[in-house]
Amino acid sequence: MPQHFGHLLGLPAAVPPLPAAPLVPRADELFAHQSRLKLRHAADALFPDTPVNSRRFRVLDGLHRSERGRHWRAVNRRTLTETKDIWLALPGIDRSAVTALFTRYDQALAADPMALRRIVLYELTALIQQHPRGCAPEAAREFGVDPDECEALAFAVRRRPRLTPEGRAAAEGIVDAWQGGRLRRAGAHATRIGDTGGDQRLDALVRKITQRRAAVLASLAEADRLERAGQRAEAGALRVRAARTAVDENAPLAALLRTPHDGPRITTRIRPDAIDLEWSGDTAGPYRLVRASSRRWTVLAPALDATAFTDTSAPLGERVHYAVLPLEGPQDPRIRELPLHSAPVVFAPDIGEPRTTDARARITAAWEPPPGADGVSVTRDPGGHEVTAALDGFTDTDLAPGDYRYTIRCRYRTATGDEGLSTGTTLSATVHPWPEPITSLDIRPAGDTGAVHAVWSGGWGSELLLLNLPSHAPAEGSDLLLDELPAYRTVASVRSARGSTELRPPRGTRTRLTAVSVVDGRARIGPSIQLELPAPVERLTVRREAPDQAHLAFDWPGDAARVQVSWEQYGDHHQQTITKSAYLTRGGLRLEVGTAAVRFRAEAVVLADADVVIPAGAGATVELPPYRAISYDLVKPAWRAGSRRRVVLRAEYPNRTDPTEGDLPEFVLVARSGGTKKLPPPRPRNPEDGVTVLRLSGAEIGDGDPVQREIDLATTGESAPYTLRAFLLGPHADCTRLKEPPHERLVVR
Repeated sequence: MPQHFGHLLGLPAAVPPLPAAPLVPRADELFAHQSRLKLRHAADALFPDTPVNSRRFRVLDGLHRSERGRHWRAVNRRTLTETKDIWLALPGIDRSAVTALFTRYDQALAADPMALRRIVLYELTALIQQHPRGCAPEAAREFGVDPDECEALAFAVRRRPRLTPEGRAAAEGIVDAWQGGRLRRAGAHATRIGDTGGDQRLDALVRKITQRRAAVLASLAEADRLERAGQRAEAGALRVRAARTAVDENAPLAALLRTPHDGPRITTRIRPDAIDLEWSGDTAGPYRLVRASSRRWTVLAPALDATAFTDTSAPLGERVHYAVLPLEGPQDPRIRELPLHSAPVVFAPDIGEPRTTDARARITAAWEPPPGADGVSVTRDPGGHEVTAALDGFTDTDLAPGDYRYTIRCRYRTATGDEGLSTGTTLSATVHPWPEPITSLDIRPAGDTGAVHAVWSGGWGSELLLLNLPSHAPAEGSDLLLDELPAYRTVASVRSARGSTELRPPRGTRTRLTAVSVVDGRARIGPSIQLELPAPVERLTVRREAPDQAHLAFDWPGDAARVQVSWEQYGDHHQQTITKSAYLTRGGLRLEVGTAAVRFRAEAVVLADADVVIPAGAGATVELPPYRAISYDLVKPAWRAGSRRRVVLRAEYPNRTDPTEGDLPEFVLVARSGGTKKLPPPRPRNPEDGVTVLRLSGAEIGDGDPVQREIDLATTGESAPYTLRAFLLGPHADCTRLKEPPHERLVVR
């Protein structure tokens, strides 16, 4: 009968305690490589070209794999090399994963010949415990364990406590923590693993971790003793050694943080939203940057190459200091020497961009509040008075002229509920004397035409400015700097003690005069008066364009918006208003009037809201004489010897029954020759453009009865044909209409 493993010991003693941890460095990477190759466990890697169901291996008495002829071969580094070559020769294989995995296997066997067996047992324990059949021999056989070992292995697995996911992570990372000097993490891993199930190697590692942590604490106690004895250098070296041994323990780091160092220091600069740090070390980085407070310390950068850092997470209002610990290298977190320290600093940013302005008996300050500030405390000196302030500014009133200083500190609420204050910002401000207000302003016409008197009261001791301000100027009673006024024009500048001044604004002025009292560039807005001096209407002329239509023309008066024209006729009064744009567009003003004489008057229209109007006078006047007309016609001679052509004239007076001499203009008839048989001569353009053949005075034309005169064209000295044309000359020519016959009747051949 064949002898099986443990047949003399019985199942309870046949299998030594199963490993509770793989105890190989970077076990998580090793298992990740196996997953990339779709391996169930490490023993599957021994069979690169064997189907899963045909794989057999032994693991209880060393790791062996089955070969042809039922031979068993121990797995060593040579076996792994041969197996790797077979893997790399397979088509479509992930060569990088194979190379990385077998490199890790070789490193593990080089450190411990039983390391690969330990890995396989660790993996099989978890796989069998998670198998649907439970911890049964069939489950072990399914994963490739030799049937002779399945029952014993299954029995041992049943006795092994099952690891939680956190326990498995701790079991696979405890070696990395130990080798990296992270004793606190290694101790935490040992706690999460819990019952090792008799794993002697793991128990030995846990004991080493405990002993080394105790040794670190003892070293720190010895360092404290040396420091009390005045041996600061020896105490510092001992603390550095303890921190190198336990790189993640709080106690060594806390001891280093309170160890003074005479070397370079860390400089700090508080910004509104962060603290800027800068230092210079004797040696290059990397550095570990730590922030410490009375309650805790925080690693801000585990491995920093630069010599500057910006801390954007500093606790508001708390007193902290910083330490920079030089490290051995980017991948070696051990501390190389004593840290650099900063002076204690409170992250309590002060206000930003402060600015002050003064007004009458008050100072106003404004600033940019820092983020996180809970409030602001303001103290005024001299006197140390507390000033009520908002988070972004204050207004301090009832102040006498003079110099003042304000100290502004921001308040912060810490995480513990305490209140912290910033170091403070000091502002200097001066309350300047401001002018007394102008209480009244009056504008009165002076004796001279166009002159006015400005009379005021108030504003003692200040300069009075009469300004032409726009409509959107500050309201009466406003205090401001003179440079802050909107664009203005100075009408007058006098000392307010005089109380009055004479102004001669030009005609056509339309202005809003505002009295402003000024002292050293500081102004007080006083009362305003809307003043208007309309310009006169000049060069007013009128002429008739028809018996019942008059055309008026004049120079538009200054910047007036409208002009009013009034007239009287037949005992009635009429008026009409025209705007500047309409007047310019129409080329004057045309009015419907009767044929009687008319007297016109034109003047600018003043603003309805003007407070004071200085009239321009009675306005421009002009008279339009009554309508008169002179008609004439040319009568051909009769067919008899000695007959001449006759001119027949008639005067019309629609509104007069007894016209007097001189009311009618002079009548002149002009002849022009130079035409051809087919074309008549051109018409005369003016009385000098031809030969005068008839001249009659107004008196000769008569009082309305027809007047006949013969004309002798032979006296012209020109040969026919002729073109005749009449003209009116004299003082009444422009208001007398000349009625002409048809043009063809004025052509003489």
